[in-house]
Amino acid sequence: MRKDIRKYLEFYKGIGLRLTALNGKKPFLADWYYKELSDEELLEYWAQGYNIGGKMGEKSCWMVDIDIDHPAANKIVDLYLPIDTLKFGRATKPLSHLLYFSENCKSLKRDFKFSNQTEKTTIVEIRSTGQQTMIPPSIHPDTKEELRFVGELKEPLKIEADLLTAAVNKIAAATLIGLHWYEGQRQDCALALAGGLLRAGWSEEEAEKFIQAVCLVADDEESKKRIKTVIQTAKKQEENKATTGWRRLAQLIGNEVVAKVIEWLGIKQTKAELLSMAELLSLELPPVEFLLEGLLPNEGLTILAGREKIGKSWLCLELALSLAAGTGFLGRQTKRPYKVLYLALEDSKRRLQQRIKQLGTGISQNCFVLFNIESLQELEKIIIDHNFEVVIVDTMQAFKRAVKLFTNTKLNTYEQDYNISLMLNDIAKRLNCTFIIVHHTKKSGELDFVNEVLGRVTAGADTILHLTRGRTEADGFLKVTGRDVEEQELALRFENGHWSLLGTAKEYAISKERREILEVIKQLGGSATPKQIAEALGKTRSNVNKLLLKLAGDGYVKAVNGIYSLATETEKSIHSIHSIHSIHSIHSIHSVDRVNREVNEGTMENFSVHSVEPLSQLNFSGVSEQSERSERTLLKFEKDKFYIRRLNLKKEEWQEAAEQFKCECGQTLAYAEAFHKFGCRSCGTLYALVQEEDEKGLYIRVVKEEEEALLPIGSEDF
Repeated sequence: MRKDIRKYLEFYKGIGLRLTALNGKKPFLADWYYKELSDEELLEYWAQGYNIGGKMGEKSCWMVDIDIDHPAANKIVDLYLPIDTLKFGRATKPLSHLLYFSENCKSLKRDFKFSNQTEKTTIVEIRSTGQQTMIPPSIHPDTKEELRFVGELKEPLKIEADLLTAAVNKIAAATLIGLHWYEGQRQDCALALAGGLLRAGWSEEEAEKFIQAVCLVADDEESKKRIKTVIQTAKKQEENKATTGWRRLAQLIGNEVVAKVIEWLGIKQTKAELLSMAELLSLELPPVEFLLEGLLPNEGLTILAGREKIGKSWLCLELALSLAAGTGFLGRQTKRPYKVLYLALEDSKRRLQQRIKQLGTGISQNCFVLFNIESLQELEKIIIDHNFEVVIVDTMQAFKRAVKLFTNTKLNTYEQDYNISLMLNDIAKRLNCTFIIVHHTKKSGELDFVNEVLGRVTAGADTILHLTRGRTEADGFLKVTGRDVEEQELALRFENGHWSLLGTAKEYAISKERREILEVIKQLGGSATPKQIAEALGKTRSNVNKLLLKLAGDGYVKAVNGIYSLATETEKSIHSIHSIHSIHSIHSIHSVDRVNREVNEGTMENFSVHSVEPLSQLNFSGVSEQSERSERTLLKFEKDKFYIRRLNLKKEEWQEAAEQFKCECGQTLAYAEAFHKFGCRSCGTLYALVQEEDEKGLYIRVVKEEEEALLPIGSEDF
């Protein structure tokens, strides 16, 4: 037989608490919040095995329930809330509900998905208008425990809504930090937390109390030591010395944890931090981290802009897949795989699937896609819940339409773009991630490529990438500028949806100039003087002479008495020369061809022979075609010279020659056949071959590559 609840009903009526019937913990009557039940009806429901619930909020004179759901939060309730109020619980959680009168107090739920859980766990909750709480002497449906009051029956205390909400938020935040207060880094965490709270305008007493609460949750036995960090940090800040803060705390306990704490505590990270120049110079600051080394910084907002239909989306998609796999892109390495969110707001699932298959780069479990988004708040939540490190948005226009930020505003397009760029940059910095957003450029040309980007979106960007390509052309250019990246311009090729690096724009231009000279020589009958070539191209003799020297050194032209003619293989291949890579692929033994003695006697007496090229420009398939026809031609090694009879060595002879030289690291060199260079198996450094001649005869020596190109250790190319 169930307990008689008449005295409970009488007490609840006396304090103004309106009641409803519950099936377990949930109301089952239609319109239950507004439906009034008599004592007789409540007794009847009770007799049938139903529980009773108290209606919270406005219906019950603004009585609210503070539900302390997480056991760890129970440890610090009395630090922030007066507990000499009406309270109840059950045997296993005796102090889990505190009742207060708090006019106009709104409902609030603070929960978090911990790393070892699939669903969120509630830490603490305020139940108010529209909600109910199961009250004594109801029976908990899961544990079968009876709910009981703790202490005497009394009217709940009154507390202002703002104070109550702030207290609950502090309980939730301190509990969350305490549950991530890992041993071995607690002092660093305390210093960072103290710095963050004090910069947010908290008093020393408030900060000390909060750190005390964290230590209680974590059962930290050195709580006094942690609390002292507040005084230490405050003193440093008064002396304008550097202190750690939220960013350091995020590194220690996780971005998502700190983001929640900052949100719950209502902290705005805008307080000015005054530093002298001397103090700034004394700080030990980490270097800028790059997603793509030297090209794409891993922070803030990056804008990728260009005309429509030139391949921006293809570039971003391949970038997303490459970053997620940690494979690098456009000739630049990445340090590790990143967790990437790709917002394909202008693509269908079918089109994106086809593009991924066409790229054939493979799929990483780190890359995720969204085809729609409704608000910035939803995007923030997704980033936090899944711990995304890179967010790529295709495109700005589609994003603005999706999140409906400026539907009721008088702001023009320029002002809208400016505001949204600031918003995205703020999210990136708060959540410690990088945003990359695709945008369009103006139709009218600008002298400065930054000004070509539509709107004022560049004002809020940290990095700007400007992509250009003729609609019918394969080659394009990527200009790069930003706060933490050197200005640069790269030459790219777009083939079958894939963007690849040709080299720098300057190198690309040089290759174009070389091609023009070869075309002119052919048009002039296969041979010409520098003067004739300069006049035909409208270039200076000096410029043409420099290019001819390089072409001769690379084996494209031959010079006899100041007249240049095409090499046999060059004449056959001129029309296939259309990029940096193809120019290098024409000759099989580049930079080691012997210069004709007649050239030295003519206009090229100071011609020294070698043009060092960075590894990114080398053709990886070049092999000496003459090696099979050669006879043994090695003679002897003296100091840094290896004397030979002729250059057409066999592979094994090149290897024997390589073994006579040593790398700077002390290891013997080996022959890198694919590049026709010598290389170090230990450190990967490449050495170019230089052919020269002295009174003893023809010899080769080695020169370390100017840009210190490296091969992977153990490469099969050796």
